[in-house]
Amino acid sequence: MIVATLTVVLGILFGMVFVDRLSVIGAITCALYLAIPSVVGIVRVGHGLPSLHVGSIFVIASGCCVVILRFGGPAIKNHITAPRVLPPLHVVFHLVFVMIVLVALSSGTHVVGGLIVNQIVAPYILFCVLYQAAREEPRFLERATIAVVVVCVFESAVSILVWMKFMQQPWESALSSQYWWPVISGREMGTTDHPLNLGLLLAAGLPFLAYVRSAVLTGACYISIILALLLTESRLALIGGLVASLYLIAVVPWRSKGILAVVMAVGYFVASSWGLVDAVMSRIEDDGGSANARSLAWSVFGSTWKQFIFTGAGPSNTLLQDLGLKTSAESAFILYSVAFGILATTVYFGLMLYLVISGVFRHGITPGVVSALIVIVSIQFYSSIAYESSAGAIMWISVFFALSGGPTIPRPRRASGTTEGNEQVPFESHRIVRSVDRGRGAI
Repeated sequence: MIVATLTVVLGILFGMVFVDRLSVIGAITCALYLAIPSVVGIVRVGHGLPSLHVGSIFVIASGCCVVILRFGGPAIKNHITAPRVLPPLHVVFHLVFVMIVLVALSSGTHVVGGLIVNQIVAPYILFCVLYQAAREEPRFLERATIAVVVVCVFESAVSILVWMKFMQQPWESALSSQYWWPVISGREMGTTDHPLNLGLLLAAGLPFLAYVRSAVLTGACYISIILALLLTESRLALIGGLVASLYLIAVVPWRSKGILAVVMAVGYFVASSWGLVDAVMSRIEDDGGSANARSLAWSVFGSTWKQFIFTGAGPSNTLLQDLGLKTSAESAFILYSVAFGILATTVYFGLMLYLVISGVFRHGITPGVVSALIVIVSIQFYSSIAYESSAGAIMWISVFFALSGGPTIPRPRRASGTTEGNEQVPFESHRIVRSVDRGRGAI
């Protein structure tokens, strides 16, 4: 409870100091979610409240402080204040989200309340913080997209160093107490909650290599991320990585295409020589029953779905086991539908897809759109956001990038400075932010 109280105080303090620099609050929240796994980061709040992750506590405390200061407080630095009357579409969107949360809470228990806050409420607040920061800070999108690459390379480096025995697994003493720890022996997770979560993060971050100006640096980052993806031995992550790789080949300049092709060949050779390819192939040949578990889950859900149309039944895994399922459902949609109801679950994921599609109409198929689609599809094939992890934060961060667009993908400049062929177009995040400010935003 002391940790929770200290986090609340720090959240309020940062909310007051950085009320006009929401990017700082967003960056700290992302760091807390990704650097501290749930087994360590979820702390007791006390007074009958559910246990929450420190990242959730921080973003809720700082977010509430910012809202109070902007709507009811005095004028703040740079005169950045929230509108007194929100546009109708914004109001409808937030009300629908609140209704989903209320339905979920009414279907659940004390434990589920913590899950809802950690996986739905707090990540959504983080999404709103990042979105508002993109509207107010002209170079935020440029810096944020590069930050994604830096985070992915850092997590890849940690995974590779742990695998090579050059460093100890972060938080190993806490992680080793988990029931699944012996099962994932040999699979790397960086500083995240699980190898599947690291794979989700890296596959989601791979498309952002399109924003790196240097082709050589792009290749180096690509090799490190792909090697770390292989170390997770996550088939979903590898499929997502393949989709992201095809996207990169399609959007990078011709000169970079050749370098990227060479890098892929070198990466395959290195992975093969280290035995990583064989490890992944063995996982594909013997998936440990995951495919069978998904099939059984859909079979059980298909025969009982009518009782979950409007309301759920709380902790889903227990109920599914009572209905005849002996394994995890391996699907966020099934687990949420059984826990909170099919209607609320469908609307929740539908809102995310609406935001992604809005981003496509506004900015085209950007790296953020590809990233969001990879995440939204991937989480439907393992427990993901139905259990405590950073998956909820990763999902809403990717949706933010899909909706907000990003800087223009850089291209090599011709000597004459013309804008044809392999040119370099400067980052134009300020233009995108202004277009959002003109009122075309979805929320």
